[in-house]
Amino acid sequence: MSIQKIIDRSETVNIARNKLAGSTISRSGRLRTNAIATAQPFRFTVKYAPKQQYSVAREIIEQLNRLDTVFIETIDIGATQTGLSWITEYQGDLSSANLDLLTINDFTGTILFVDTSALTGTSPTDFLFKKGDYIQFADGYKYPYTVTEDVTVGVVGTGSSTIIPLSRGVIEQNGYTIVGANIVAGTDVRWQVKMLSKPNFTLEPARYIEFDSDFELMEVIED
Repeated sequence: MSIQKIIDRSETVNIARNKLAGSTISRSGRLRTNAIATAQPFRFTVKYAPKQQYSVAREIIEQLNRLDTVFIETIDIGATQTGLSWITEYQGDLSSANLDLLTINDFTGTILFVDTSALTGTSPTDFLFKKGDYIQFADGYKYPYTVTEDVTVGVVGTGSSTIIPLSRGVIEQNGYTIVGANIVAGTDVRWQVKMLSKPNFTLEPARYIEFDSDFELMEVIED
């Protein structure tokens, strides 16, 4: 849990989700942009809080040495360190019990079709998800998404379904069946990441430690 501890004690966390695209300007002055379909992996730049006690960081350093830039670690933002929960917290109106009742009917590209027929005690105007909510499929699925539009519950009844637009195309995972899966949201979302480089550190007077650069992390897309 070394990378997780770096995040939990971070001073800043930068999250990048850039599309791969190129732009050209024609002779007539028109700007044309071509985007390439990719998995659009999350990248994180994490600044470890300065002036941390070496006695606290010593255990983390050894775990980082083991991981290096080779091995994957699963991380969260806001679950193990609740002070960061504001970054990923669920903004919709569903109770945790009702969130557990959502299932995936189908998907295509960046669109999810979600079965809402099992919901109880909701209003059609309640928010299922709000723009920026983090969601993921439950029970072993690796890749999170963010919702790009506010989505209301609508009328709940037999066969009722709602469209959820996502930040990137749904990534199929070997051995995992998406249709029929449940959804987790907010701080329950997890990422699989590797360090792109491992910072060195300096020991300072009064037994403090400073890393010489930020931690560059990248989501691992395996399937």
